[in-house]
Amino acid sequence: MTSNVRVVFLRLPTTQDVWDAGSQTYFVGKDDASQMYELRCRSHETRQNGKSVVDYYGALQLIWHELDLLSAMKSATDAATQKKKIEKDHLYDFLAGLDPSLD
Repeated sequence: MTSNVRVVFLRLPTTQDVWDAGSQTYFVGKDDASQMYELRCRSHETRQNGKSVVDYYGALQLIWHELDLLSAMKSATDAATQKKKIEKDHLYDFLAGLDPSLD
């Protein structure tokens, strides 16, 4: 913890109190727009760059998995619609990052 953050939690009596206060202060939940934005940027910026297609696809899969964990579904209809959108996004990300020799 940096010193400017530490002073906020310094006088709490137990580790559990520090943990609870920290999570309440800094955890924004499943719909963290800034985290979603960062992951979307990473997925758009990920490129094959000479790696095997399997390694490239694996790197994208890790990012997509994190995005899936952050996406909340409220109903089966929402989930089906979201799944179609996600599949298209994954395809576009994958194709955009392939080496030019595979265009």
